[in-house]
Amino acid sequence: MPVFGASWRPRRCAAGCACSPPGHTIFRQGDPAPHLYIIKTGQVRLTREVDGAAVDLAVFEPGEVIGAVAAIHGLPAYGTAKAITRATLYRMNLEQLMDSAGGREQPVSTFLRLLARYVRDAADQLLETRIRLSEPDAPPARVVGLPQD
Repeated sequence: MPVFGASWRPRRCAAGCACSPPGHTIFRQGDPAPHLYIIKTGQVRLTREVDGAAVDLAVFEPGEVIGAVAAIHGLPAYGTAKAITRATLYRMNLEQLMDSAGGREQPVSTFLRLLARYVRDAADQLLETRIRLSEPDAPPARVVGLPQD
């Protein structure tokens, strides 16, 4: 579900936009991930390698965001993102995100970090459930998530 309405246009897009041809890898699982990406046009597939096999996590559409959890928490990329179609992406780092929300001291900054942690934990749980359902006799996969408080 798109985060922004159909008429949404990112500010400063010319400086932060990148075009990815079909098949282009935007980021790879485990690599440093200092940026989040807002999809302006096209489609992007996110996969995660588990036990040597790529598992499809989602297909993202215009208006959706990828890479936010890793960028907000300073974590490696959770999965590998590849353009399915030609995609135009707006790229921003954590500082740009916080500046757009009024700065790190604003309550929205704390909320974004908490929300990102919940999203990462939920993604881990969904992935493990998907693996268990596809291999009922296999032991649960170990999926590394965020440290628990």
